[in-house]
Amino acid sequence: MRCSQILLVLVFLTAPAAASGQQLVPATIREQVVTRGARDALSEISSDPKQWAYVLSQIETGNADWVGAAIVLRPASDGGAASELDDSMFVALRRAPETVLLQAIPVFSLTVVCGGRGDPLPSFEQAIDEVDTTEAAVSSVERPSLADKRRECLSALRQSREHLRRFLGRTP
Repeated sequence: MRCSQILLVLVFLTAPAAASGQQLVPATIREQVVTRGARDALSEISSDPKQWAYVLSQIETGNADWVGAAIVLRPASDGGAASELDDSMFVALRRAPETVLLQAIPVFSLTVVCGGRGDPLPSFEQAIDEVDTTEAAVSSVERPSLADKRRECLSALRQSREHLRRFLGRTP
């Protein structure tokens, strides 16, 4: 192979999945971060609203590989992207509390992840129900090495109720 052919093959193999119409997978995100840097990878991924929504929805599943993808993107995020990653990790906490507490903290702040969404659900009832179900999920974590994180997270979840009451104009 000539040098130009090798370069073309390398560009093809490392091109973002979105450019080829494929859904991103965590391994591709990690590879993009390693080869291009977290800021460039995040910028490219979040520049396509459909692709970004897909990534966030996958993080919300709590799948360990997707939590790992969020972890490599979070340090490069700011503003809206950071808030959206934090909110997705909060949803993941309810679905896979052990995975989130074990892997995501401290890259994601425990008080942010366990403190609820930055932009709560539309109604007080929905928002409180989400906190309640998340608290039940976190309460189910039994791994001894996560006892301190579990306790701190439960405390932050309790505090988030007060925040929701104030934010959504409810009195106790």
